[in-house]
Amino acid sequence: MPFMPNVKDQAEKLTNSIGEVVYPIMISLSLPIFLYTLVLEKEQKLVQNMKVNGMQDINYQLTNYVFNFIQYSITAAGYLGFGRYVTRLSFFTESNELCLILAFGGWGLCQISMSFFFACFLNNSQTSTMIGYGMTILVSIICSTLLMVRGINHRDEEETMYEYLHFYPIFPFNRIVFIFADQCAWDKCIHSYDNVPGEVFRCIRSLYIAAFVIMVLAIYLNQVIPQQYGIPKHPLFIIED
Repeated sequence: MPFMPNVKDQAEKLTNSIGEVVYPIMISLSLPIFLYTLVLEKEQKLVQNMKVNGMQDINYQLTNYVFNFIQYSITAAGYLGFGRYVTRLSFFTESNELCLILAFGGWGLCQISMSFFFACFLNNSQTSTMIGYGMTILVSIICSTLLMVRGINHRDEEETMYEYLHFYPIFPFNRIVFIFADQCAWDKCIHSYDNVPGEVFRCIRSLYIAAFVIMVLAIYLNQVIPQQYGIPKHPLFIIED
């Protein structure tokens, strides 16, 4: 018997398919902003002036970390709220809320840690902006493409992301978004916590581990890499008396 296609459902499936690439990019635009701010403060000698007045590195890093995370949290909440209550896309309304919150929160921490890490090697704010947007847009597109090539059938436990890709946090975050968006596009969204694939939990764990490890490396490199101002410490200053 002839039947009329549900245009709305088909359009939403197409949107979620495109969202496999677009969703991660839209929430990753905080990275170039964080990186630009850190490099600009260093370029304009603001950090050095604060150190002259007695500020400790750890206080500067902690304050920036907390402030940036608050900014990101507001952005992420607005992003998820817009998708849930305005556009009402199934990815935002029917996917497991806890997993999305944990994934977006972990990715926010990673972006802040990565901004501190890359700021150790940069002294020009304009260069940092180009690098930041390059990592956000270009790398996200490459990442999403590689993940789709790896295996569309993420429901099969054997079709998981390569383990070594977990070391760069943009891959586990994109993988989480891909799994949820792909499920909404071609089947039913993963709403129940019991139906969430084990790979999602592994990716979430990788995000929080990466955020911690990258930040520790950033703190260390900031002490030993020669900067435009100040005297770097010896690479083994941690174990020196």
